[in-house]
Amino acid sequence: MTNLDPDGVGEGADDYRELSDLTPRAAKNTATGAKKWVPIAVLGLVIVGLGGIVAQGLVNGTLFFHEVDQAVEERPNLDDERFRMLGIPVEGTVVETTLREEFAVAFTVTFDGVTADVVHIGDPPQLFQPDVPVTLEGRWVNGGAPVDNFVGGVNDGWWFESDTMLVKHDNDYRNDNEERIGEAEERSAEAEERSAEAEERSASE
Repeated sequence: MTNLDPDGVGEGADDYRELSDLTPRAAKNTATGAKKWVPIAVLGLVIVGLGGIVAQGLVNGTLFFHEVDQAVEERPNLDDERFRMLGIPVEGTVVETTLREEFAVAFTVTFDGVTADVVHIGDPPQLFQPDVPVTLEGRWVNGGAPVDNFVGGVNDGWWFESDTMLVKHDNDYRNDNEERIGEAEERSAEAEERSAEAEERSASE
């Protein structure tokens, strides 16, 4: 019989080492290790998503906000920069059209006696209608508006290309740039009052 000496002393030491190498060992739990990475991966996706939302919010927050009269005045400086424009659609100017094979609606907006042509890409909000203020997001384009039979347009060689529209009675209308919209509405009311006074003076003369 072979003498198995665990201390490695004697003639059975080598045999003992060979047999001890065959002793079963506990397998590593790779599934548990993989599960540890799942929450980290999910957290990473959430952080990326929130980062995109914050970035979009910063972009929207840095957009200039102009009433139509200011936007027309600043047109040479704005060039093709995106900004938000507040105006009132003029009745009788709304025309359905297409722009780059997409449905669009063209109309003229006014504020404090200054007007500008607009081509909005996509369906306008359901509440969109003449004489109801809108906030538009887009940029100036130099050239005639790409609209057939745009009889009511200003046609001054410039038009505003819009892809985002908020209507006054929309819930999001006042949430965006609430302070500026309030100031613009006050300016609009003052302009209407001045116009009414001018008409009264003209009628009395």
